[in-house]
Amino acid sequence: MMGYVVMTIPIKIGLLLAFPVCASLSTLSRSILSGWGWIDRNRSEINSYVEHYDQITKLQTKYNAQKIYEKAQRFVMEDQCDSQWLITTAIHWSHNRQIRQFHKRAYNEMLREIAKVLKDDRLPSEALYYIGHGTFLIISFNLTKQTYDHRNALTRQSLQKLKIGQATPQFKWGTKYINKDNAAKFPELKEIIRHINRDMETDLIVEYMKGDNTNG
Repeated sequence: MMGYVVMTIPIKIGLLLAFPVCASLSTLSRSILSGWGWIDRNRSEINSYVEHYDQITKLQTKYNAQKIYEKAQRFVMEDQCDSQWLITTAIHWSHNRQIRQFHKRAYNEMLREIAKVLKDDRLPSEALYYIGHGTFLIISFNLTKQTYDHRNALTRQSLQKLKIGQATPQFKWGTKYINKDNAAKFPELKEIIRHINRDMETDLIVEYMKGDNTNG
């Protein structure tokens, strides 16, 4: 655009040498930048893992529980061949928030101990989840009452052996039985959890009333 530019021979030689060097550096930089793409890919995989698995208990989370519940509820409602049912059980560690606030390491260790009890005492066919705030969820498929009650008794005995410092952690239990008669009333897991939480709060009030009557 500026017309013929007069350059000395050293400058021409310098430009000729600079071209392959710049081209090589450009190629190298593109290769490095494209290689950094694994960071984004790994970040996506990490986020997905955190969403599906709790890092402390190594149990699946509420997200997975919702998915399996939707599938199970559909089978309970629509299966015409056999009678299907499921039992959702919540085990809540009482006063866990106070422990978490002042003893975070002991809190995490206790969550791991509770998860280990469930992994050891529950049947392989039962699905285990940690849904947060000290609450564990068990979804049991087509278990007889005798088998289910036996598993609960074993689980309670194991939980009673746990210690946090010198204290024995306390637990509240809640259960909801789902069959063809009531499955339509609970299309989502959150409704089951809300119902179970209400029952656990009622049981807590009853326990307080029993204690007051005994002391009185």
